[in-house]
Amino acid sequence: MTRIFTATAIASLLVLASPAVAMTDAECAASWTKTDVNKTGSVDEKTAGQYFAMLRVAGEPVTEGKLTQAMFLEH
Repeated sequence: MTRIFTATAIASLLVLASPAVAMTDAECAASWTKTDVNKTGSVDEKTAGQYFAMLRVAGEPVTEGKLTQAMFLEH
């Protein structure tokens, strides 16, 4: 019984202690503005490799070779 309680308490603390990772709409827009320095409405992997990598890890790889503003803001 003590093991179950301890395991449950630890699991609860881990869940509650995890930080929020989602950006606000304003943070997303600001991040896009910094990323799309040429103001073309899309970026390639050379310019924004970190975002391409994050999308690959999330199982949402960019297949067209360009990340558009709409795709960026969606994810």
